[in-house]
Amino acid sequence: MTLVVGIPISLSGQFQAQGRQALAGILAWARDANADTPNSFSVVHYDDASDVSTVREATERLIVDDRVDILVGPYSSVLTAAAAQVAEVHGKLLWNQGGASDDVYRQGYR
Repeated sequence: MTLVVGIPISLSGQFQAQGRQALAGILAWARDANADTPNSFSVVHYDDASDVSTVREATERLIVDDRVDILVGPYSSVLTAAAAQVAEVHGKLLWNQGGASDDVYRQGYR
């Protein structure tokens, strides 16, 4: 069984440097995990262009179309908050890896 990990990630725009670093880290993790147990994880990602509307669309696509098992949040508090709104609507857990603002945690998402 392969678990699908999805992430909306900034590969262009204001947060592209941080997004590329985050994606490299997730891909390295999946590669290492798959070395121990082949085909355990696959990673699906879409460029959110460092844009709130685009991150919402990418998050929706990952949940609805790709049916990811694990949803990882994007870099930046603003983008994480937008992705978390979409995840909440769909009852999907969002693993926050790049939203550090206290406001992200004050939203009351489940």
